[in-house]
Amino acid sequence: MNRADLHRLILAIKDLSSRIGRVRDAVTVTGQATVDAIAENTEAAKASQEPKPSGELRRVSAEVHLPSAEVQRYYSEQDKTYRLQRRIFWATVGTLLAVAGYAVITYLQWCQMKRATNLSEKANRDAWTLANRANRTAVNSERPWVGMAINISDWTVSHFPVATILYINSGRRPAKVLLARFDSRDFDVFPTDPPYQQHRTDVHGTGLILPNGSMSNTQMFARLTQDRLNELGLRTHAFFIYASVDYEDPLTHAKHWTHGCWQYLPGFNNQSSGFVNCAVYNDVDEEKQEQP
Repeated sequence: MNRADLHRLILAIKDLSSRIGRVRDAVTVTGQATVDAIAENTEAAKASQEPKPSGELRRVSAEVHLPSAEVQRYYSEQDKTYRLQRRIFWATVGTLLAVAGYAVITYLQWCQMKRATNLSEKANRDAWTLANRANRTAVNSERPWVGMAINISDWTVSHFPVATILYINSGRRPAKVLLARFDSRDFDVFPTDPPYQQHRTDVHGTGLILPNGSMSNTQMFARLTQDRLNELGLRTHAFFIYASVDYEDPLTHAKHWTHGCWQYLPGFNNQSSGFVNCAVYNDVDEEKQEQP
């Protein structure tokens, strides 16, 4: 390369550098203008978003003129609607009253049915009670009835008195004797529940007394002395003979009992050598059987 070519090359490079500088300046100016435009738009947007004071409020009025036919039709429809609502109201009230009346009638009928049911149940109970009592009365009328009688022999001085108790069945069915016993002793007042001693003559579940039949139980006392008669004659205490019998109805297996008591009265002459029935302890279980 000669010196002329080198000089042309240097000039070309300077010219190119000058052009690049102008392009850079033009780009810089254009970018600044763009930035300024963006800043102005941003300020305008902020200014538009700020609230602005509103103006004074003014009343706006308008008059509507409707034809008289439309007005009458409107009021007519309103009147029809009111009459319909009033009818619906009274119909509802009537329905409620009818339901309430039906409920009252139903309640009264239920109360009447309940009273009738109670009366019917009471009548059934009374009828059952009467039938049961009649049946029990019929059964009791056929039951065995065991009574007692006493026979005293040799009630004289220096003799050995003998007492015989007779158990007599006056009922219509046999009586199965469960226990028959009697005893004797002195009491000032006869007790409600007198004591019994065991004797060989006591009967324990081996006797059967047929209707209109009897069985006996006999005991011999100590020798009777004049001193003993004089002692009883003072009446400071009394001599008693008492007995009891427990028996069963073979048909119904009902348990029954009878008590008997006799007191010696000095100077009283009768077929029982002066022995008479006591004022107490002569009883049977009849009252107990008659209870409902």
